[in-house]
Amino acid sequence: MKKQLIIIGIIIILLTVGLSGCNENSPKYSVIGTWKDTYDDIWEFGNNTVYIGVGANDTYNYKIKDNKLYIENWLGEDGYYIMNWVNDKKLELSFQSGNGQNLTEILYKQ
Repeated sequence: MKKQLIIIGIIIILLTVGLSGCNENSPKYSVIGTWKDTYDDIWEFGNNTVYIGVGANDTYNYKIKDNKLYIENWLGEDGYYIMNWVNDKKLELSFQSGNGQNLTEILYKQ
């Protein structure tokens, strides 16, 4: 009986630890707000749109899925940015495209 209680106790501890674990690699920061990149361009993220203060100063629709930022018709590409949160005030965006073009943007929340 004592062995069974010990085994049951170990199982309960393992289940508790397994179910209560958190994923440190996926912080829940918000992109919404005003950001500035290393070139002093402004990025203003709303709920569904982003204004990027470069070139024609246009507003684009965007979505975030699986830690990837998709901006419709941005750079004329079907690519996306991989989002790497440094902290809640710094975000690294690594552009990935079908033609192998790579570009990194670093945004700082204002």
